[in-house]
Amino acid sequence: GEWVASYWFVHEGWVFSKSLDYERIATVSRERDEIIKSRLTNKIRSISPEDFEYLLFEIFTQLEEYGDPTKRPQTRDGGYEMVVTRPHKITGSQEHIYIQAKHQSKKVSVGQTRELIGTLDVTTGENRSKRVSGLMISIKGATPDALSAAKKSSFQIDFLDLEDLVNIMYRYKIGWRSRELR
Repeated sequence: GEWVASYWFVHEGWVFSKSLDYERIATVSRERDEIIKSRLTNKIRSISPEDFEYLLFEIFTQLEEYGDPTKRPQTRDGGYEMVVTRPHKITGSQEHIYIQAKHQSKKVSVGQTRELIGTLDVTTGENRSKRVSGLMISIKGATPDALSAAKKSSFQIDFLDLEDLVNIMYRYKIGWRSRELR
């Protein structure tokens, strides 16, 4: 930016100030945002599948609209890694979201999606009044067949890939610190 100098007659002194280049500040801010997202992406890719599950648990612990994250023991997966609850906006009744985590080198398959659908089916069979849905979180996303199977299911099943997860972490400032320019 450019410096501006002005003389203050009352105080008999020069005041130097730098004018702000808002376009440059916006550009640098966007570049920093991308660097943060890139670093988060690389860190998530480098962790183990078990650490990925713990990361998801931490994320849902910090998101205010979700409550009571419950992680399942590693030995008995049962088609999902954890359950979180979310109150219905109108009735206040709890929706139970069964989360399946996939930290693998390939996309989520139709078989993995059907396994989650089966888990939801068994859960509702045990307790018909329980409101359930599924969330598949993976590094690589889902295959078209997996998306199709989820769409045909009677349950609401959503998918998040690595980019979605990083955007959530960025938006809620999970796993990084922000600095404000004034």
